[in-house]
Order: sequence, then structure tokens, then C-alpha cells
Amino acid sequence: MAGVEAELKLDAQSVRTARAAMLTLATKVDTRKVMEKAGREIIALSDPLTPMKTGELRHSAYVFVEKEAGLFGSGLFQSQDWTLIVGYGDPSSPASKYAQTQHETQYLNYTTPGTGPYFLKKGIDIWARDAGKRLAAGVSDEIAKVARSVRPMGVFFA
Repeated sequence: MAGVEAELKLDAQSVRTARAAMLTLATKVDTRKVMEKAGREIIALSDPLTPMKTGELRHSAYVFVEKEAGLFGSGLFQSQDWTLIVGYGDPSSPASKYAQTQHETQYLNYTTPGTGPYFLKKGIDIWARDAGKRLAAGVSDEIAKVARSVRPMGVFFA
């Protein structure tokens, strides 16, 4: 034996119980919250790059999460498609055209240094560099919340 070592054995029933608990936690993760967090992160990364003459453009940021109607599979293994929509300028208002023009047009001078066109695209690019880690962290946060609300199930070591 090198260093400190311990041997733990789980009987088959304990393994099944632990797996069931993990599946229960996984199915209770609030996908909408994970997606909304991702959207807020993208906006937070885009905002400093967004032109800010009056601040209205930055304040027009929005995050929507939509769940597709269809379910595929059965039982615990149903999958659902989700869509994350992030943007600037309410799509149903004149602000939308302004946001689009600011995003797509390179002007000579900006009132705020470091800002300019493609601010949303740049924010998404920054977020995407670590998308896997960011999403995993969001899922981990949600699992931790669920785990705190679940009473421990009996897992016995032999």
C-alpha cells in the first residue's frame, strides 16, 4: 500500500440506487435557466463593445429562450430542442432598425472607445471560446440546486 488508500465496495442495489438518484437530478435540471444564463453571459460580454452614445442601445438587449413543441424518445430519455435568442433592439420596434444599423456599419468615430460594429457577434465569439465550460458550469449550478433540495437516498457501503 502506497500512501493512503481505502477500498469501498458498493453492492448492486446501492449502485442502482445511486444511478437512479443521478438520473433524477439530471431530469430536474432547468434547461431554460441554463440557456437564459448563457444569454445573459453573451450580453454581458457584448455590452462593453456596444456603442454607447446615449446608452439606449445597451439597454435594449434581450434574451429569449424557446422550447420546441416536439418530444423525441420516451421516458427519461426524451429530448427537447431549445433555441436561445439574444439581441439588441426590440424586434417589434423602430429600435430594431437602429440596432441593426449600428451592428452592421463601421463609422469613423465612436463616442466610447473600444466600441463599434459587430458587437453582438464579437460577444458571441468570446462566449463560444469556452462554451462547453460555460454550459457545464450552468448545468452544474442547476444540479447543485436540485441536489440541495433532494433528500439523501440510502447508499450503503459493504
